[in-house]
Amino acid sequence: MAGMFGLLFVIAGSKFFRRRYPHPHSLELDRQESRTLAARHWDRKGISLLDLAQALGLAVAVAAVSIKLAAAFKAQSDSKWVQSLFGNAYLLITIITVAVTTFFHRRIEKINGAEELGAYFLYVFFFVIGLQADLVRVILNVPILFAFCLTIAVTNLVVALVLGKLLRLNLEELLLSVNATLGGAPSAVAMAISAGWPRLVLPGLLAGVWGYVIGTFLGIAVAEILLKALG
Repeated sequence: MAGMFGLLFVIAGSKFFRRRYPHPHSLELDRQESRTLAARHWDRKGISLLDLAQALGLAVAVAAVSIKLAAAFKAQSDSKWVQSLFGNAYLLITIITVAVTTFFHRRIEKINGAEELGAYFLYVFFFVIGLQADLVRVILNVPILFAFCLTIAVTNLVVALVLGKLLRLNLEELLLSVNATLGGAPSAVAMAISAGWPRLVLPGLLAGVWGYVIGTFLGIAVAEILLKALG
């Protein structure tokens, strides 16, 4: 993903692609505004004990409700589709979180430090996952995993550029959508800020968030179809 993110920045500034795709956000780019936007986003933010309590409390509540609902769906339904989709606690966590932040956005916006706290626990999650890995097995499987991830990333980029060319979409929006599908909402926001596209910060965030909801749902559905087809 790191290599792909670098490639996206190269494409964004490439004369070859700019001649073939509309790029209004790059034309409006103001370097001073870009630096100011980046500095404001990554600067220290005020956070209180109440903010920590609210953020953690909300996260724990959503996780608890999702786990209970998932268990209820598994116990009450005999359908494998229902059990796979709505019996998945992680999918329910995503759906409930998006619903809460959508319907109660004014209240949620007042909680400072949620992004920093979320990023911290995301790093903890990566550490815990990696801690259980067998280093020898990882090294032996690197070529296979690298080829697998490279195929996904390149296919993603090529399909986005081809369809974007046919539909005459903006180059910046296409590249940001690829970023959001590969790295999620945080990396999409970071790219929009770093590239100096202030108008695309919120769309990039929303693309990543809704990707969590729609993509997770479709991913589980496709997995169930393939498992059923393969017996």
